[in-house]
Amino acid sequence: MFDSVAPCFLLATPTLLDPNFLRTAVLLFHHSEEGAMGLVINRPSDQPLGQVLETMDIDVGGKGHVLLEQSILIGGPVRTNAGWMIFEGDDPTGQSIPIEDGLNVTGSMEVFKRLLSGSDKTRAEFLVGYAGWGAGQLEAEMEEGAWMPAPLDRRTLFETPYQDRWRRSFLSIGVDPSMWSFVQGEG
Repeated sequence: MFDSVAPCFLLATPTLLDPNFLRTAVLLFHHSEEGAMGLVINRPSDQPLGQVLETMDIDVGGKGHVLLEQSILIGGPVRTNAGWMIFEGDDPTGQSIPIEDGLNVTGSMEVFKRLLSGSDKTRAEFLVGYAGWGAGQLEAEMEEGAWMPAPLDRRTLFETPYQDRWRRSFLSIGVDPSMWSFVQGEG
């Protein structure tokens, strides 16, 4: 029987040395027998959202919105030209994927524009690209010890500095990643 771990934070263990996922925390929002999908939440780019939108000549009508100052996150190595948004609130258009009560993921430009025309109090993260796994791939990587699930925590997602999200998520499950042993014990 299949047992989904989503939604959760999926934490790259210190043994996972793939440069795309080294010390990453992934918001895993889909996990089924067909595969899994998530967004890396701790890899900021060096460009704020507003600058990127201006470069791409995209007008969202939200000039001066506080969210335009946020860094865009590198959500993963798949389709790095596709934009994503994790946000709190309702989506009356129905173009979002519900993660848990009031927390959604979308790639919809319409929802994106609505968010930026709304309140400066909205909590959101903006990303390009995503992380994806084929059928059975994530389960195999977890069995090999490359990933550990941790509870999804909105304070970590929206309030913790990017560079602290991975460690904070590990500590939430009682694991200090700096104490990780790379040597197998006997017994």
